[in-house]
Amino acid sequence: MTSDTVAASLAALEAFPAALRAQVASLDDATLRFRPAGEWSAIENVGHLIDIESVWMGRYQQMLSAENPAFPRVDVDEIVRRAEYQNKNLDNLLQTFAGLRAEAIPFLRMLKPMHLDRPGVHPVRGPMTVASGIGIHANHDQLHADQIAKTVAQA
Repeated sequence: MTSDTVAASLAALEAFPAALRAQVASLDDATLRFRPAGEWSAIENVGHLIDIESVWMGRYQQMLSAENPAFPRVDVDEIVRRAEYQNKNLDNLLQTFAGLRAEAIPFLRMLKPMHLDRPGVHPVRGPMTVASGIGIHANHDQLHADQIAKTVAQA
């Protein structure tokens, strides 16, 4: 992954909380909480983004402090279910997500090439580096923005 690609991913990560807020801000409560069969509601997607922010930050820390760590599999459905995001306040979730991301960005921006090349093993994707993780992290945001759009269209 080139330094330009990492920079673009970091810019996308930084911009996403505002884009997410804009995407869901005008949703009425029924649309926000509409849950298609086998899918998450829009608000559950927001909650999941909070959970995954912590997961990715933990993975980055592991790659920086250990030699080629293998990351455990995360049962995201179970985490979302236990957190009961369906019953949470959207503004609080958006603020939490924005706060976590605001803490992550300066940390990620200060990483040097030697840090970005540190390896780890994703439980599904296999070998990765901090740099490729940043790209996956940014793509994950877009996947959930798309999932929210699809859910809203079905509501």
